[in-house]
Amino acid sequence: HFFDDATMLVGALQKAAESGDAATRDRLLHTLKGAASNVGFQMLADECQDLRQRPLTDEVVTEIQSMIDDCRRRLAA
Repeated sequence: HFFDDATMLVGALQKAAESGDAATRDRLLHTLKGAASNVGFQMLADECQDLRQRPLTDEVVTEIQSMIDDCRRRLAA
């Protein structure tokens, strides 16, 4: 289920951001990008791709979670 996986990935992203683990951060963003693209959430996929080139902050992790929440709401509507 995309949303369960996305929640797990965001939690792991938070830990990678806190520890400064760039390799894990990149792998997680790549995984989330692919998963989002596979279920048609292209805006989220594009954002994840862009974030692979920028520093990952707590605010960015919160933004990703908000985008996932928006996707969930749109799907439920």
